[in-house]
Amino acid sequence: MGLEGFDLEQVIEAGRMAMISEDVCRAYHDDREGAGWMDGKGRPVRSMPHDLSGFNRKWQSNRSPKQFGNGSVNGHNGSPKPVEGVWHLEKRIEAASKEVDRISSNPANKEQVADSFDRRLKAEPLAKVKALKASISEMRQRLAGVEAVA
Repeated sequence: MGLEGFDLEQVIEAGRMAMISEDVCRAYHDDREGAGWMDGKGRPVRSMPHDLSGFNRKWQSNRSPKQFGNGSVNGHNGSPKPVEGVWHLEKRIEAASKEVDRISSNPANKEQVADSFDRRLKAEPLAKVKALKASISEMRQRLAGVEAVA
């Protein structure tokens, strides 16, 4: 089915057939719906019962939906991914933007430009700012994808 998703009743029915609790089915539906019905590797969920079973195994081992989330069943090195909806992404973008401003405005992070009154960021703070800006850009792209699906 893929990007169109599955309604909650379909997920609950698949869960009943696999003896998965309704709470887990609801958490699974909310998690995948928020991710645009994509798995942890960015692929559309094609077999919802199979994906639901994996989600349930992870749920049972963690006992907390906030410890894993979108796509963690196929996560790398067993590291759970946090649930990232629109609100979470917006808050992370806001925090990263504030960190860029904090680094850029700190006089200790700047050095004098030769033959000028201007000051520029030193190498290490500049590298941090570039990494943060790249992260912000990537999060905005993901945010655009999440909003397009919703």
